[in-house]
Amino acid sequence: MEISAIKKYMKDQKITYDELATRSGLSISTIKKIFSGISQYPRIDTMKAIEDALGLSEKPKAKEKAAGTGAHGTVLSAEEWDWIELRSEILRVKGPSGLHAVQTIIQAFIEQK
Repeated sequence: MEISAIKKYMKDQKITYDELATRSGLSISTIKKIFSGISQYPRIDTMKAIEDALGLSEKPKAKEKAAGTGAHGTVLSAEEWDWIELRSEILRVKGPSGLHAVQTIIQAFIEQK
């Protein structure tokens, strides 16, 4: 999703950068760099975290797996895409039950294959 569309959505929903940082687990400086244009080519997993935090993400279709933003998209294999999604899930895990959650996520990932 384009940054301009995300900005419009945030404005319409009255979501601040601070709130987005909290929801996404990203630093406020990362959020500000992306939305100000300083970071012109943010990482795929960073954009996915923003979209997930706002409830704007959907599973890409095979043709849409040329992911990325700006003029430099990155083409990922299905397996690479799955690993990025797994990594994103693991990074969301916090607290004392984190190890169990990570084990559950990895087991579910293995069973999918």
